[in-house]
Amino acid sequence: IIVHRALRLASRGIGAALIPVSHAFHSPLMARTAEPILEQLRSEPIHAPCRRIMSTITGSELTASDDIRNLLRRQVTSPVLFQDALESAGTVDLWIEVGPGRVLSGFARDITSAPAISVESGSMSHRSFFEAVAAAWDLGVSVRINKLFEGRFSRPFRARRRFFANPCELAP
Repeated sequence: IIVHRALRLASRGIGAALIPVSHAFHSPLMARTAEPILEQLRSEPIHAPCRRIMSTITGSELTASDDIRNLLRRQVTSPVLFQDALESAGTVDLWIEVGPGRVLSGFARDITSAPAISVESGSMSHRSFFEAVAAAWDLGVSVRINKLFEGRFSRPFRARRRFFANPCELAP
């Protein structure tokens, strides 16, 4: 059914992408999970945003008066207005996808001119997270490096520091 609909859309000049997912997220088929999610959210402290957050339910920026719990409940059963949210954000220096995989950061790269990177939450590796931190730092964001390594075992480096020159940089 989904492939048939995607082909019908394509014949009308409307793009569609099949996304490999484990469940029918963001559709009415998830309706029975919405109330248990809302019940759990009622026990969680949720505050008004202190930074800009774009909602993919409304396609616009969240405000202090938005019912975030209800928006999160609706997130489970509602279509995703991803492109609307990206476009309503205006100028952005870097998009960082927080979640499993890289699908949304790929879409963001296709839709906007800003770089997009995923932290791949839940991955066994922290590489993509550190790549996102490095990308933000490269754009001038102040990074508190001590927080990244807080509580981890480390030893001070006491040897004489020597750096190797990249032979490619020595070529005339």
